[in-house]
Amino acid sequence: MSGAVCALTLSGPLFAIWWFMPRGMGLGDVRLCVLLGWTIGLFAAPGGVGFAAATAFWCLALAAAIGLVMSVVFIGRGRKIPFGPALVAAAVVLVMFAEPFRTAFLG
Repeated sequence: MSGAVCALTLSGPLFAIWWFMPRGMGLGDVRLCVLLGWTIGLFAAPGGVGFAAATAFWCLALAAAIGLVMSVVFIGRGRKIPFGPALVAAAVVLVMFAEPFRTAFLG
């Protein structure tokens, strides 16, 4: 159950962006978010539905921060960069540090 909630929470906002602005976000990023959300929900957030949704939100926020750093530091302004590598990096960080993340938020 937590995998499905996490997949929906992670891919929902990106699907909305793709639906309203298809030039801003590719559908491949939305498909990747479904897979990453399912993985995060199964490995990083087992059990609680609310914690799975919060984990997906933090994954999206971390991916946005990683994408921002990548765009400013490595690429420069005015060029488009893919969002997929930032999503994968954020998911890997959350799965690697799942236990400290869980104890920090659940006590």
